Amino acid sequence: MNNIAKFYEENQSIMTNYLMPSANDDFLQSVQMILSSEPKFKDVIADQRGRIQLIGALKTAASVGLSLNPALGKAAIIPYKGQHGWIVSYQAMKNGLIDLALNSGAVKYLTSGVVKEQDEFSLVNTPDGASYTHAPARRDRGETDGYYAALKFKTGESYALYITREEARTHAAKHSSNAKIENGDFKGQGAYRDSEDGMHVKTVIKMLLRNIHVSDDLAIAMAADDKYEREEREINPQPKTQSADDLADRLEQNGGEPAEEQAAKATENNGQGGMF
Repeated sequence: MNNIAKFYEENQSIMTNYLMPSANDDFLQSVQMILSSEPKFKDVIADQRGRIQLIGALKTAASVGLSLNPALGKAAIIPYKGQHGWIVSYQAMKNGLIDLALNSGAVKYLTSGVVKEQDEFSLVNTPDGASYTHAPARRDRGETDGYYAALKFKTGESYALYITREEARTHAAKHSSNAKIENGDFKGQGAYRDSEDGMHVKTVIKMLLRNIHVSDDLAIAMAADDKYEREEREINPQPKTQSADDLADRLEQNGGEPAEEQAAKATENNGQGGMF
């Protein structure tokens, strides 16, 4: 039995104890998948601090219950070197946050989209809630103007948030070492350069959800995401290595195009907006 298999066997009961009731065997299978597919976990498990960090991240992952399968883009366990050794963080990805919101039973829908310069878009916040309309231009939509996310509870409460492209870029540059702008564009290789709009849609969804209590499960996932961002800033940068945020961006990008982004594109192609 190799060290990875031994570690899993020794800690399976711990994960099972923390596993939320609605989770199934898919979660445990996804744990086995990521432990065996990411070479860094061999070094993590061989290090005492790393083992403790990994067990803590797996407990959080089990309590949230989202699959760690990278192909689904729902959640990830990310190992990386910090100033004082291995740090292992749990991060809920965009698809996972949306799943948690919809699975809460309290949310009617959660949607998001990209607004272009020639689109017709308006968002109004009132004491009775938020409303928005988005009518994509039928042709020559222009450059990206901004991004929005909107949520409506089954009780009728509604929330919406819009951020400009400049605001999204400022946020990215502050929180991600993979988001460096040069001459008005992201430089180098990475998710922000290859799929900028998709990454910023993820940002606006997270910003919206941070201001709303939907469920305890989503609150746990968002708290883990905040903890991950704090830890990422503690990294001791080294040349020619990937930071934790680089790894998270790569995982997010490799997870395929999110279902809600496909739906947004389909809506835009039909020339329809949305409103509460």
